[in-house]
Amino acid sequence: MSDVNITDVLRKLKKEEERHVGEQVLKECKSTDDLKDFLEKPKTEPGEAEKPYLHLFVFRRRKDGADELWTTEEDFKGLSDIAGLGATAEWFPISVYNKVINVKEELDKMTEELNKMTEKDRGALKLDKVEYDTSPKGELIEFFQDPERYVKGALFEVDDAASGSSEYFTSRNEHNNMTRVLCHSKTEIDVWVDAVDLRSSCKTCTGDCECFKVLFHYTKTLAFGSITSAHKKFHELWCSSGDRAHFGDGLYASQYAPEHFGSKLRVALNNYGSCDTDPFSDEPLCCPKYWKDIRAHWAVEAADFCIPILVPKGLLRDFKDEDKKGKFKAGCNHKGVKQHTHRDVWIISPPDKGNVMSDTTQRLDLLEKRQKDGHVSPPGKMQAFADAAHILVQQGELEEAGKKFEEALEIQKSIKNTDFGPSLVRAYAHCLRKQGTYESKQKAMELLKKHKVTSDADSGSMLQSLDHASWRHQGLDEHFKAFYDSWKQGDLAVAQNRLDQFESLLKQLPGESHRDLNTLKTYRAAVFSDQGNMEKAESLLKEVLESRTQSFGEKHMETLACHDLLARLFLNWREFDKAEDHAQKALDGRDPDKNKSDHSCPESHTGVHLNVLRSRSFLQEIRIEKAQSEIEKAQSEESPLSPLSEGVFEEAFKTMQDCARKMLPQEEMSNPEFAVSGFEDHRAALAMWNNAACVARRFAALPKINEERKHDMLQKAANIYKQLYTASKEPVSWDHAVHHARIACNRAHVLDLGKSTKKNPVEVLEEAKKTIQKFIDDLTKRKSADSQRDGSPQAPEERPFRDDQLLDQRPCLEDLPLEFLILDNNLAFLKYKSGDLILKNPSGTVPDGVGLLKEAKELYTKSMEELKGKLVRHATQQDNAAQQEAYSAAMTLGEILLKLMDQGAYSDEERRKFQEDASQNFKYAADNFEKLLGKLNVKSVACRHSYASVRLQQGGTEHWREAMKVFEAVADSWEEVNMGGAAASMLQESLDLKQDVHVKPELLRTLMRARALFSAASASKAIWLAPAPGKAAPTPQNLEEICQKFEVVLNMKDLGMDEHSKDQVFQRLKGIFAMAHAELGQLHGKEYQETKNPDQFHTTEKHFKAALEWLPQPQSQPPAEEEVQLLRCRTHFNSACLQLTALQYADVSTWEKVSEDFRGAADGYDKLIKSGGKCRCQGVKEECFYYQRAMCKFNLIKAISMQRNWQAVKAQHKEFEVLINELEARKGKGCAAPDENDLKKWKAELARNLRRPSITKEGSKASQVAPEIP
Repeated sequence: MSDVNITDVLRKLKKEEERHVGEQVLKECKSTDDLKDFLEKPKTEPGEAEKPYLHLFVFRRRKDGADELWTTEEDFKGLSDIAGLGATAEWFPISVYNKVINVKEELDKMTEELNKMTEKDRGALKLDKVEYDTSPKGELIEFFQDPERYVKGALFEVDDAASGSSEYFTSRNEHNNMTRVLCHSKTEIDVWVDAVDLRSSCKTCTGDCECFKVLFHYTKTLAFGSITSAHKKFHELWCSSGDRAHFGDGLYASQYAPEHFGSKLRVALNNYGSCDTDPFSDEPLCCPKYWKDIRAHWAVEAADFCIPILVPKGLLRDFKDEDKKGKFKAGCNHKGVKQHTHRDVWIISPPDKGNVMSDTTQRLDLLEKRQKDGHVSPPGKMQAFADAAHILVQQGELEEAGKKFEEALEIQKSIKNTDFGPSLVRAYAHCLRKQGTYESKQKAMELLKKHKVTSDADSGSMLQSLDHASWRHQGLDEHFKAFYDSWKQGDLAVAQNRLDQFESLLKQLPGESHRDLNTLKTYRAAVFSDQGNMEKAESLLKEVLESRTQSFGEKHMETLACHDLLARLFLNWREFDKAEDHAQKALDGRDPDKNKSDHSCPESHTGVHLNVLRSRSFLQEIRIEKAQSEIEKAQSEESPLSPLSEGVFEEAFKTMQDCARKMLPQEEMSNPEFAVSGFEDHRAALAMWNNAACVARRFAALPKINEERKHDMLQKAANIYKQLYTASKEPVSWDHAVHHARIACNRAHVLDLGKSTKKNPVEVLEEAKKTIQKFIDDLTKRKSADSQRDGSPQAPEERPFRDDQLLDQRPCLEDLPLEFLILDNNLAFLKYKSGDLILKNPSGTVPDGVGLLKEAKELYTKSMEELKGKLVRHATQQDNAAQQEAYSAAMTLGEILLKLMDQGAYSDEERRKFQEDASQNFKYAADNFEKLLGKLNVKSVACRHSYASVRLQQGGTEHWREAMKVFEAVADSWEEVNMGGAAASMLQESLDLKQDVHVKPELLRTLMRARALFSAASASKAIWLAPAPGKAAPTPQNLEEICQKFEVVLNMKDLGMDEHSKDQVFQRLKGIFAMAHAELGQLHGKEYQETKNPDQFHTTEKHFKAALEWLPQPQSQPPAEEEVQLLRCRTHFNSACLQLTALQYADVSTWEKVSEDFRGAADGYDKLIKSGGKCRCQGVKEECFYYQRAMCKFNLIKAISMQRNWQAVKAQHKEFEVLINELEARKGKGCAAPDENDLKKWKAELARNLRRPSITKEGSKASQVAPEIP
């Protein structure tokens, strides 16, 4: 810095302290901008410059590179002699030395550096000769500015084959080739084919804006992908503000297209140059510090892409014009420094506060016009349909989006040599999967298979298998975190772009970078895998594997890590053989004793490296998944299970247990301190122990497993879980608490499977729940204490920003981890199970059972609210585990409500509420399971069946019609339902079938279909025959239709049913056939009463007889036997009524038959009462066991008396007297009160018969009073 002029001027100022200011200027200021900053400082100590000096100076930079400081103040004219310019001079220069560099000369010096760069980066630093033109011209500007072209839906079309016809050619974004760009051949700048349209913000034009101007915003890869993405609601461009806004707040753009600048470097000089930079000069000048940034970053990255913007002139300002508020002088920056007139910077003010945004709906209208434009080429139309589909997906219009994708695919068939196909197919498949229905997921799979494109349908994320890389340069960590965050937010296209940015930074760093680049490739492969592109992921990993093998050898740790990644990739894609091959190679490379048994001599391997243990465990994990896949396949095909599968699980358990012992001896977990600090220090070891226990549990769940081996494995799992549970009882972090909840659930499950008598699984979960609650309470207290220390005790917790696509659902007090809710549901299920067992046991205490059901209901109700809230909060990125948990909870809650409804402790209103709540829970579960798993999944079909059953119970014509329709649909579904995997065992358990007996899936399908068809027929019968005020009598056609529905059920007897079989499923089927015969008997009996047709009598008699024959033999389960006995009673009673009717109308029956049936009914009710069967009449005498027994006995006596068997009448009279007394004794005990008229009539008949001499002496005259027909 020259000290003559500045020092002389400042020394002539009037105040003495200003000499000190001059010394500070010489010491601190290296440029004009520095001087400006210095003079803007507020005065805090004596001697510092005050703000009034600001208005004394203006600035200029001379062509030779010197900065000039000028003053125009009259007070300073006396300084002219010192300045050496004469007394009459108007301006007084004060020079501050700051040499600028010549860009052309600097580029010439960079020969060696340029040679190390890629061809693309070298091209960005070209300085080809261009001519400055003040008016923007070019084909791109003409296209966007013409009111009859772009804004009417036209597309900028270029003929790639026509040489020289255009400076542009069509291309696609490298990592998102769904985005079409126009690549300028000379500058290699990619221009978006569309524009951000701000014309709707015009406030001056009426109707469509006609005053708009086309500007071009140059940006880098990451921003381009974000701005042009169709997955967002707005095309958003970030504005500059504050110190970054050199010409005022707003979005910066240029009126010149790429062809006007001629190179990326000139774009960068225009956008980021210093005040004396002429971007169009042959030898542009630039401040050194600005040039350093341009050379390193801006020229290479910030001009890679260009986005056209249509801006109303009311939102625009050229930096050469003074702003309306007077804050910025014409042609000057925010510090008042005059800029070169050839720079072209336009400032776009956002219509509203914030950033410049354009709604994608506006672009959707443009794309609709383009789809109908006959002049648009097939590729252009295909792009228009595809872009519209993406926008519709974002808006949630998935079905409409699907139609657009189909149109695009149809056009794609007619286009040759297009690389658009795979991306289009994957995007359409993603849209189908997002619809969430089973059918749409199947369609997506078929689409991908048809086009031979891979997908990420069921694969896990490989990124979860990668540890955070340790980079050679710590400065890269921040950039890598940006990539990792974008992956966690589910924005894989942005993640891929950030990897590109990261790669460019790596290449600029000194030293060898091939190791870092190979590491980067593994992350890129992981992203490709998550995107569904297995081929690219596999190809990249194999490149890395080959490179590392050549550089380091086959047994180097990085080479082996690549084998692990390939194994994980193939495991995710269910290619087990390839996965096992790579996992085996990784293990062979790490394990020095690979030829020895993994567990033959555990003590000899105590020093085995952690990676070896993990490799052994991972290999076993692959083998287990392969075996499980084979088991599920065998079950679905009903083929025999291979004994090798059991061996795989046993071998895996031994290996994992051995690995876990080496990582963490079991006795270490018993240390009390371990419960607090052990989790953070031994996560990997605890995970290994958990894996070993899980393998043992999965082994015990295998079908047809030996009971002794099953018990042994469950015991081993229980011991491990007990130690893991104890070792995690003092959680100090969210992860620790989640681990404890997960272990508690696993332990309880194992104890329940093993029917443990030592430790109640309910107690385990209740203890864990208290532990979790204590952790939450402590966390709440700490949070409150922190707030009070900050002075804001009422301040709410600051919530992290949550993007729509956020995958990283971090736990907090307002959004508890899913594992906590799973623990609550498991506890609720065990309480429900215990309560249900008590109620099923005749000796059980009803209040205890009901109490447990109530507790289960409350737990499920609370967790359902939490789960539904979680699903809403994370609606766009659902976790299948959370969905399954919510829907399963709804299903079980419906079952609990029905169980409670059957208890007599509730009012009619409460029972109706239980019914309605149960139906809504079943419907919620059925609808969502169907979307998640498909119409033919056993859970969705079972829930739909339960929903229809509740509707049938609720009664009313509307409910009955709905039930009949649903049952008929369900019956069809049961015929085709998928019974693979655990479906058969789950259904077997829900039907209370013995778990130790294997039931063929086909039999289960038949049973469930028969139940659905019978229920549909019952609903049809209720619609026509249930009494209702003003209801018309059913016609013969109605009765025939109902009968046909029951006949459909009986037709299933032809499916190989063996009426003598004792199989538990056959017994259930027999019961259904018996009920169908009984129903048909009643229906035909009704017709017989009206028609008196003997054929109808014989048909009715045949059905009642068949019903009694098909009724299954007594079973060990009391509830099932009670149902069978009750049906037997009612069938005997109805048959007796039929015989009485026949005797009344025609001599086609006998009193012996009547007596036999009434005796069968009376004896049946007597057995029900004496066996401990609970009368469920709830005040209705027609349902009361005691009343029905007495009535049947009364009619039996009359039927016997009609046969003149007086001794038998006398014997029955004595029994009848006891029955009447027992009936009267039931008053106030929940049974229906005896009808006084019936009692009088019965007692009168007793007295009358006892007075007859025929009772004491046999006579020949029968009683004149026949039995009654109820």
